[in-house]
Amino acid sequence: MTTMTLHPGTTVHPGPGVETLDDLAWAIDRDGIARHEAAVARLANWARAHGLDPVLADVLADPAQPEAARERAFGALSRGVARPGQGEHRPSDPRRFAA
Repeated sequence: MTTMTLHPGTTVHPGPGVETLDDLAWAIDRDGIARHEAAVARLANWARAHGLDPVLADVLADPAQPEAARERAFGALSRGVARPGQGEHRPSDPRRFAA
């Protein structure tokens, strides 16, 4: 299993084959979002913990939401990771996400 460190003292263990936002994006494109619920839930939890839009995190994590809405929420949260607001601390490699 691969281990990633985002912040000092924070180690995560992503699911097999889905280690970065890029990996997850391609996997969702290939298989559909429902096939990657565990990784999607980790991203939603990470987004909440790091102050990203909680509505987007809730839509992303809710399997009852339409697939297109969840995919849009994934894209919006991914942009939030890649372009942090002023003064916000984000991972040095914005493609990585945590549990």
